[in-house]
Amino acid sequence: MNKQFAVIIAFLFSLFFLSTTTAGESLSNTNPADELADRLRAISSLQGKFQQTLMADDGELLQESAGDFALSKNGQYRWETKEPFAQLLIGDKDSLLLYDPDLEQLNRRRLTDSEKQTPLFILSSPDLSIAEAYQVSKSEDTFRLLPKSVSSNFVSMDIKFVAEVPVEISVLDSLGQKTEIRLLDIDVNQAIDPAVFEFEAPQGTDIIDEG
Repeated sequence: MNKQFAVIIAFLFSLFFLSTTTAGESLSNTNPADELADRLRAISSLQGKFQQTLMADDGELLQESAGDFALSKNGQYRWETKEPFAQLLIGDKDSLLLYDPDLEQLNRRRLTDSEKQTPLFILSSPDLSIAEAYQVSKSEDTFRLLPKSVSSNFVSMDIKFVAEVPVEISVLDSLGQKTEIRLLDIDVNQAIDPAVFEFEAPQGTDIIDEG
């Protein structure tokens, strides 16, 4: 898992940290952006398994991976790749931790101010709505987000829901590469042990603090 993909994962989870309306506010007459925010706001936690593929702009399969994930509405997430190589990403809206057991290496860094100013993390702000950062359209139960900022790292993102639960996410980046993620065996709004979002590096791990 490279740093760019780690930031993509952080962005994906930032979608679920939205709080763009006050409690009890009605969205009975919604546009697609409001409806997407409403669906995500109803989710306090998600955990399950994932399958991820990365395709080149010519359709060539570049990478496949699978593993487990968990996220909490308080801003914490865990993305643990188990196949083909073990890697662990734990983070929140301010920092990322990436552990590679094969390399015995742990990278820790805080998100930069420039990253927080991009669409990747605009969605984490309670003062902004999806509609302010993205053009949103809907086809059946799939929402498409097109970033309004020219500095975005991706061209479009599709989020497919089944029974009000996100099950597929597709991201097309500026290089024409497509990341597709399927979420499987999903538990919604179940309590997650706080220890899931904690990690202590094994003795002898090379720890790199990048600020």
